[in-house]
Amino acid sequence: MADLSVNEVFGGQDFLEKLIQELDTTFPQMTPTPDEPLSKIMYRSGQRSVVEYLLNKKENNVPT
Repeated sequence: MADLSVNEVFGGQDFLEKLIQELDTTFPQMTPTPDEPLSKIMYRSGQRSVVEYLLNKKENNVPT
């Protein structure tokens, strides 16, 4: 499977940046506490993994 470019998926770097900012605000990195159920930790981790994926796409598609 070929990797898609930022333009192919998001229509450009500006849109991607806005999307990442919004998702980063909505799903911030959080440190779990010992009293949290594993299911909640895993759920939040899944949400955050989407933000991390987009940050990675942004880093790897920056024009040089």
